[in-house]
Amino acid sequence: MPTGVEYWAEKNPTKPAIVDGNQTLTFEELNRRADSLAAWLSGKGVREQVTVATKCRVRWEWFVVNLALAKLGAIHVSASFALTRHELAPLLEQTGVQILFSDALSDYDLGPDLRTINIDEGDTSEFAALIDQKDCERRQAKSPASLIIFTAGTSGTPKGALINFEQPAEPSIELAAYREDQARNSRNGEWNRTLFCRPLHHLAGPVQAWGCLAAGGSLYLMRRFDALDALEAISREGITHVGIVPTMGYRMLSLPSEAIRGLDLSSIRSLHVGGAPVHIDLKRGLIELFGTDCLFEGYGSTELQYVTVMPPSEHLVRPGSCGRPYAGVSIRIIGDDGREVPSGEVGELHVKTPLLFSGYVREGDVQRQDVDSDGYFHTGDMASLDSDGYLYIVDRKKDMIIRGGANIYPAEIESALLQHPDIVDAAVFGIPNPDLGEVVIAYIVPRSGRNISTDSLRKHCASRLSSYKIPAEFVATHDFPRNAMNKTLKRELRDIHLARQNSN
Repeated sequence: MPTGVEYWAEKNPTKPAIVDGNQTLTFEELNRRADSLAAWLSGKGVREQVTVATKCRVRWEWFVVNLALAKLGAIHVSASFALTRHELAPLLEQTGVQILFSDALSDYDLGPDLRTINIDEGDTSEFAALIDQKDCERRQAKSPASLIIFTAGTSGTPKGALINFEQPAEPSIELAAYREDQARNSRNGEWNRTLFCRPLHHLAGPVQAWGCLAAGGSLYLMRRFDALDALEAISREGITHVGIVPTMGYRMLSLPSEAIRGLDLSSIRSLHVGGAPVHIDLKRGLIELFGTDCLFEGYGSTELQYVTVMPPSEHLVRPGSCGRPYAGVSIRIIGDDGREVPSGEVGELHVKTPLLFSGYVREGDVQRQDVDSDGYFHTGDMASLDSDGYLYIVDRKKDMIIRGGANIYPAEIESALLQHPDIVDAAVFGIPNPDLGEVVIAYIVPRSGRNISTDSLRKHCASRLSSYKIPAEFVATHDFPRNAMNKTLKRELRDIHLARQNSN
């Protein structure tokens, strides 16, 4: 029995599977093009466990490559479109890639052993021929293609995490419960119209896309996120599902009321926000914009997939929480002494999930680092659990600031700053100090046209934070350096600040 795209290519072949601007692929077209590409890849020696890479923005060609690799049992290395040649080359080498599909190859010379295929609209002749071969063998994917996603993890150095999606013949009780719980909270169905604005080199993107396509829904791709364009697409296309990070939500809420007047956003059934702490004021704003029964929050990672979920009814009851674990997931909060801490106390988050990644890939070997003997992954996140099992993420362990011997979590200060009516984003980090060890620095993005004095910021923080947590310096800027998920790159921001400080 076919599953996923192949199933819908038979059942509803003319239904749109992917809409990418003016390009629409039906389920039959997506499946046929993937079969054609799979035939070519097979002729080049691609088979089970062979790695093939993509480096591109969100675009329909990625999905053709991904499905072709799934049909062959090959491994899809999904790299960031933003990587330079010097960043990309060692990652391809460590994962053994010999074929690369990319939409930005003009400045790349990655050596004679790597076959590169340009998928950019400006030169599609080769790729177009590869996906339009006639009378190709119809192939069946057993599961979504295994992925290698590069993550900095707890070390800061990119590591290729191998995620295997093959379904076991007899799933464990934990996996069956996890799948059922996830399906219940996804609200997927044939009517699903997902506005897809997540990058494809982070696991949340492919997982969301596969969920939509497997249910027979349609993906509407956004190559670059724009808040107004997103809301207009929701209104115009009757979008039912969308996943965003908090920065995207703030940008939606910052739009002037006249810009969104008349837009119909009532079609949304699932608005999933995650990837960074979600402040309660952002939740309230999104609920006011989209309605009371569609907002979901969750915690997860590349190595673990989805860990927790917060359904619509709980956000205002438990502000600050990212939900309870899915069925089949176990959580421990571990203190510095290696023991579990009591409810409400902060420690490092350790998680055991039935979808734990296979390990990190390096030179052909797969090593499962950061996993203890009990099968718990050490996330590097500081967190607490309340007495009812709800998870509260405090901050990244590596981001913690130690000022005069006291532990300070930047996320707490950022949350306080975001309660200021004239601040749309905030980033807090520590810099070295000879007397205190570290001091707190806060960068803020004011609302357009607003100037906020340092004195008013100090007073605002003093009403919400202990004195030792109040930033020593506030810096206003128009935006922060960000990655493709729109997450703030604090390390870069800290380097910019230190360089500016040293030049004065």
